Amino acid sequence: MVLNPDVVVRERGVVENVLSVCNEIQEVKLTAKLENRVPGDGEVQPACVQACPAKALTFGDINNKESKVSKLFNDPRRYGLLEELHTLPSVGYLTKVRNKPGEQKA
Repeated sequence: MVLNPDVVVRERGVVENVLSVCNEIQEVKLTAKLENRVPGDGEVQPACVQACPAKALTFGDINNKESKVSKLFNDPRRYGLLEELHTLPSVGYLTKVRNKPGEQKA
C-alpha cells in the first residue's frame, strides 16, 4: 500500500495478473476512455516493456490486425509453450534465425 496506493490489498489466496494492476496500462486506458477513443498501437507500454534493454518484449492488442504485436504473433517463426496440448497460449516466442538464405555452413 505504501509503494502503490492504487492497488487494492486482496485477501490471502487471490491471484492477480501483473497487467491488471499495472499503473501504466490503467492510466493510458483511462485517458483514452475520457477522450472517447481506443489506445493507439504502442501507446500502452507497461514498465516491464519499457525497462527491457534488448527490446525483447512487445505489448499490444492482438485483436487489431494492424498492430505490431499481432503481426509478430502471426509470424511463421512464432511458437507457444505446450501448444501441442492445445493450451492456446497468449504469449508467443520467436525462434532465432541462425542461417540466412544462401549462406552455407563451413
